[in-house]
Amino acid sequence: MRGFACAAVVLGLMSMCAPALPARVDVQPAPKPSPNLVPNYSFESVGPGGVPQGWRWDPRNTNAWMVVDTANPHSGKRCVKITNGTPFGAHVYGSLWLEQPIPLQPGKTYTLSYYLRSEDPGVLWVGGGHEWRIRLNAQPTGGKWQRFAISFTALPEEQQFHLRINTDSPTPGVWIDDLKLEEGAAATYCEPPEPDPNPWILFETPGETLYVGDSWSVKATAYIPQRIQSARLRVAVNAQQVQEGNRVLQPGMYHVSVSGYAEENQRRLEVEVAVDGGEGAKAQARYEADLRSSALAWRELDSIRSETARLRAKIDELKTPSLDTAYPEVTLTILENFTDYIAEDLRRGEYKRAWDQIDDLKALSERLRKEAEHPNEHWFPVPRWIAGPLKIRGSSFLGMARNPITGAVERRPIIFTGYGHFGQVREDLEKLPRYGVNIIQIEIGPSSVFPEEGKTDLSEVEGLIKDYKRASAAGVAICQLISPHYMPDWVLEKYPHLRVKREGFLQYCLHAPEGREILSRFISILVPLLKNHPALHSICLSNEPVNAEDPSCKYAQQLWRDWLSKRHGTIEKLNSLWGTRYKSFDDVPLPEPAVQPDPLHYEFVLFNQEFFASWHRFLADCVHRAAPSVPVHAKAMTWNFFSDSDQRFGVDAELFGQFSQINGNDAANFYSHGRGEWAQGWLQMAMGHDLQRSVLDAPVFNTENHLIPDRETRRVPPEHLRTALWQAAVHGQSATAIWVWERTYDPRSDFAGSVMHRPACAEAVGRTGLDLMRLSKEVAALQSAPADVALLYSTASMVYDGG
Repeated sequence: MRGFACAAVVLGLMSMCAPALPARVDVQPAPKPSPNLVPNYSFESVGPGGVPQGWRWDPRNTNAWMVVDTANPHSGKRCVKITNGTPFGAHVYGSLWLEQPIPLQPGKTYTLSYYLRSEDPGVLWVGGGHEWRIRLNAQPTGGKWQRFAISFTALPEEQQFHLRINTDSPTPGVWIDDLKLEEGAAATYCEPPEPDPNPWILFETPGETLYVGDSWSVKATAYIPQRIQSARLRVAVNAQQVQEGNRVLQPGMYHVSVSGYAEENQRRLEVEVAVDGGEGAKAQARYEADLRSSALAWRELDSIRSETARLRAKIDELKTPSLDTAYPEVTLTILENFTDYIAEDLRRGEYKRAWDQIDDLKALSERLRKEAEHPNEHWFPVPRWIAGPLKIRGSSFLGMARNPITGAVERRPIIFTGYGHFGQVREDLEKLPRYGVNIIQIEIGPSSVFPEEGKTDLSEVEGLIKDYKRASAAGVAICQLISPHYMPDWVLEKYPHLRVKREGFLQYCLHAPEGREILSRFISILVPLLKNHPALHSICLSNEPVNAEDPSCKYAQQLWRDWLSKRHGTIEKLNSLWGTRYKSFDDVPLPEPAVQPDPLHYEFVLFNQEFFASWHRFLADCVHRAAPSVPVHAKAMTWNFFSDSDQRFGVDAELFGQFSQINGNDAANFYSHGRGEWAQGWLQMAMGHDLQRSVLDAPVFNTENHLIPDRETRRVPPEHLRTALWQAAVHGQSATAIWVWERTYDPRSDFAGSVMHRPACAEAVGRTGLDLMRLSKEVAALQSAPADVALLYSTASMVYDGG
């Protein structure tokens, strides 16, 4: 039942100095609810297996669990509860979706909404549409029901809208109820399965802290049932009645808005809303919030800037030939740059994000001030890599480094810590060393060089070469991703058989020769222009590679038959091993990319792994024809190594190690927010590094290091990033490019929530990078220590576990 039947809306305003200006109260009848296009939206009807009628549930490659719960639904008698213990990763999610799509009219505006309660929903969203572009992300609600809504205009591809609920990361429990998809640009009341007999007031403004501009506004919905002739509404602000809010309401639904001016020194808000319809017909709701206004934020920002200038002058005074200021420089660089980012956030109305960063900068500033009182106890000399050739020995990159105090140059292990992956790292090249960063990953693909058939355009490559020169001068290494997934459109139009249904970034048939010809030409042009640049660290061959392709490709079918023939020799031998009665290898179907515990699918997994490794070896050979000494690797997602169902993707660590000189990967380690056994999800990353080091004694390079989930809005402590980088280094990681050095104002962007919005986390990355570089010899010794325990890794076991 509704948890607010006996609650009041209170929002009181307290001023530390002058009294608050009079509050304003606006009461409007709620518009008539629009029809709900979602069937069984409150999950009242339950079908076989405990799944809501008309819905389907699939945990896929997670251990997520869904149940219909009767404890405290938002309305009616039931709601859905979802739990998930599987770490975040690409293509890793559980899903609850409507069996039948919802018809939409292209060009028409719709609003999707739902109610949710959870202390920690993790990464969970409700939505769908073309390429799942509509994602209404969940936020923590403090265990109270809260409504989320998003409006969108239907695309031509969305005439059949597949509504789904996806859980992408761990959550101890999230409850969802009253989904609604309706026409129009606003969410209207979601009518409960049964009419409410009692009045209620629901506070719509979320959170215990209110982040606002120059005024505050809180909203509530009040409901007066038909059985009550009338009810008196009362509103109190700061424990004082607001006469404007004293009025009589007839039965119906009302929107109540209470607003006021946010004075500069106001730090607390309280408002109270109540309805009284006589004995047994009363309701109230109360909310108390800390008030953080933009005026107060600007004042704090000015104070931070002044203190930063004082700190800069102080550190300049302390500089001597015997004191390396690399560590304070990281903090000062963050203070000097993030104040501008905060100012832009305030101008754009990103008040909460601005305040989160203000809190970080104040703490960094205070700590730096204390460090400056005893600099020799906190700031240690850090060797600087001199851009130039590297040698690989075991887990280490060996290069030349200069001691900043003595000027001595020596060959030593170099540990690279940095970011990717787009324009901002290139723009900030000269600035990055002051952030504590000494490597980036950037990309370029065939579509940039071959924009039209018969035309070669080197303009982007020339811009890339300029960045290499800048990077070399700055002492920043570059890992070059050659992005084979950027196949030119004209190639796909000329060779339509390349267009096949696939998963992942590579959206063309890898088995056909035409794609290989384009890739070979592209590499033969690009690599000779880069190979002699001192900043070139290595070549990354592919981005998050998976090979899951529709089996209709004739080239794949022929390769499959040839592989079976070579493996078994005769069809009779295959039949005796498989227990089948095929007449020839031509009769053995190339299966859909899936994992099932039978001989057909097991051998398909082996075939797919061998093919995908050979495709990467082709790319590696193309690189080495032009630049024999440049090391190569692929950005393999480590969760693909260990997930039973992911064996269908063809990513095998041992086979990938055979064409690589570096153990390239894409791994994740997220903060647990107090949930689970560990403070962070370290295990999968560590296992992936150890597996790769077991099959190839070479450094690990995590070229897309996911330490914060995309679109994460919660605070992530800087200690998490520091711990994750050290943990990975001990397990063989000698280079990493953290996802991602970009800022965004699109909450749906993959950049949202990243390190560049979190100054304390950016400082943790920079200072930890300096620690790892300073202690690289000791880290190399830890990486090379013999293992005490061996674990058995078996593809056959994973396939026959059932996927």
